[in-house]
Amino acid sequence: MIKKHLTKHSLLILVIIAIIVRIVLFLNCEIITAGDTNNYLELATYLKNMNLNDYSGLRPPGYPLIILLAGFKFKAIVLIQLLMGVLISVCLFKIVEKLTSNSLLALVGGLSYSLYLPFISYEFYIVTETTSIFFTTCSMLFLLNYTYNRNILSVILTGVTSSLAVLTKPELLVFLFLISLFLGYYIAIWKKNDNFLKKLVHYFVFLVPILFLIGSWTNIIHGISGKYQMSTLPGLMLFQKADYVCSDKMPDKSFEYPQYEILYKLYSNKKNEFEKIGKDPILAIWNQSLTNDMIEYSGLTRIQISSILGEVGKKVIKNNLSIYLQKSFITFIDIWRLPLRAAVITNSMVLNIYKYVIGLFYMLFMFVFIFYFLIKYFRIKFWANIFTGRSVTQYFMNLVFFIVFFTSISVSLLVAGLEGARRNMFIEPLIIVLGICIIYSWKKS
Repeated sequence: MIKKHLTKHSLLILVIIAIIVRIVLFLNCEIITAGDTNNYLELATYLKNMNLNDYSGLRPPGYPLIILLAGFKFKAIVLIQLLMGVLISVCLFKIVEKLTSNSLLALVGGLSYSLYLPFISYEFYIVTETTSIFFTTCSMLFLLNYTYNRNILSVILTGVTSSLAVLTKPELLVFLFLISLFLGYYIAIWKKNDNFLKKLVHYFVFLVPILFLIGSWTNIIHGISGKYQMSTLPGLMLFQKADYVCSDKMPDKSFEYPQYEILYKLYSNKKNEFEKIGKDPILAIWNQSLTNDMIEYSGLTRIQISSILGEVGKKVIKNNLSIYLQKSFITFIDIWRLPLRAAVITNSMVLNIYKYVIGLFYMLFMFVFIFYFLIKYFRIKFWANIFTGRSVTQYFMNLVFFIVFFTSISVSLLVAGLEGARRNMFIEPLIIVLGICIIYSWKKS
């Protein structure tokens, strides 16, 4: 009887639990800002004034639009993110339900997000994590809907949400690329009696929002920096990565860029400050006071600073490629660690027990994922037959695997140290989905 009621009302139960959890936390938790927050507020202000003439191009517009929607009020931003959290749980429920036709497993999938504090905690941060997870999860649900019903609205929404995901977090370009490949392949293998023009139209309407949204923004950044890119951030990221990889080989001056000497001196001083107060020195490059000092003492713009530091970082990495690959591999391993990040409530024995129990539950999915990878992708020569799935479920599971694997690699190559764990969060709900579906397929067989 209980099982019957749980099955019948599983989605309602999920929504009620997800809302209750967030109401309790909202009444007891503080809103937290990060080093990134001011950058997003800055762009939101420019967007409000509809004038990007003086914008540095540091951040893409996805998250600033959320800030703008919330009227720059932190409490309203958090409420939007809490709503996103509930909707993410619902999306995960719908994805698992479609793939397994099992409402109880779908409930487990949804609750795995809403009861896991590292996910919920970021709903109280004024940063991009929850928004990027929301858009990626939505795009996966719309894509799955399309593979079942070939509804043109689903493919349009897939294009829109995946574009918004990239405009929120540029690291998701790999995610978008893999979705595009999967969709192109899936449309191509439709039954022979399907009209070729229809196939072409469906893929075209998927590409239109991507070309319009991402194309428009990259064109704006080209006008700012002279480069077609999502932001001017990569220069700073390259420099940070180079310093993380081999700080002892970072030059203190450059004949090619005379201003670099003062930039490096200011950066070194800020790193020392961070070290003295117990902060990770590798994060010093993102300090706002450092940026202000660099602009003041070098006479350069923020764009020029990012460009010079990026070129130096690129040269250091090129000259120390083996060390770079070794450190990137370490980062790749680190982002798969038990992600028990700082929760919004601390100093509670009950909370810590809860956190670790749920964390171990998450690790079950992680173990299943890795085991699946070892068995399926090595023992049965999967690489020779990448798209040999016999059903939509198998095709989709293969896609999820590639998204998880290759985005983790790309993040590892770009991001310095433990920052990769935060930047990799958007794939963790997909690991939950894949883990549940693998367990279900094993049990079924």
